[in-house]
Amino acid sequence: MERSADLCLLSLLLLAVPCFSQPGLIQAHFRLGDALVLQPVPPVTKRITSVVWKRNNDLLAEWAEGESEVRYYGGLRGRSELSTGTGRLRVSAASAEDAGVFSVEINNEPQSELYRAAAVDEVPQPEAFVTPLACSQASSRCLLHCYGHTADTEDITYYWKMGDGEWEESEKKIEILNVNELHHVRTFSCRMKDPVSEKDSEPINNPFYRHRSPPDSAGWTGVAVTVGGAFGAAALVSVALFAFCQREFIQKTIKKLEGRNSVPQMSATCNSV
Repeated sequence: MERSADLCLLSLLLLAVPCFSQPGLIQAHFRLGDALVLQPVPPVTKRITSVVWKRNNDLLAEWAEGESEVRYYGGLRGRSELSTGTGRLRVSAASAEDAGVFSVEINNEPQSELYRAAAVDEVPQPEAFVTPLACSQASSRCLLHCYGHTADTEDITYYWKMGDGEWEESEKKIEILNVNELHHVRTFSCRMKDPVSEKDSEPINNPFYRHRSPPDSAGWTGVAVTVGGAFGAAALVSVALFAFCQREFIQKTIKKLEGRNSVPQMSATCNSV
């Protein structure tokens, strides 16, 4: 049972806790200085004859068919733009003061969805590090941390990557085990991501990494020497056998030609053979 638990930790895939919003409330994040865009959900498919947007129940923008211009109200006047064809509201150069709960009426019908607009800062450059500081190949387990100076209330998701592998959603702090499956991993990296930005840390060395030795070439050399020696020995035997056969042939030929004193005749006989 303990072994199974360890293997589960090995993959570094700790389940992230999902964030649920209340029914009918859509989160609309924006980066400070960027535009806040609110689009009716679901999109309006019928012809629009009137649109009214409110923020925190205060009138923000309104338009009705037959009117030449959209009327804007409050602090967003001059930075708001309403599309009368789709009902979309766009607020440029949004600031933290523009946050709030927005609602919309289309054709004099209040829409069921509300929009909670909130400003979100860019995530900082994260730093990955290992604890304890004495973590080494002699340790059985250690912790990896992904640190960035952020408010605890910010909507940040953390990811981890082993070597050149894929990013996997996890948690700010994870545990790694000194097991064979991690010995080939050279580095770890972490990522911080929020609704408007994401940044990665520099890779850090895996304290449990073990260098893999290249395949033993001595065995292959021995095989090559053995095979080469076998072929060499066979070649020597063949040469010796050929020389022996030639010697026997020559001796037999000479005996057949004994009594004949013509050397050219012997040469001719050898050539014919």
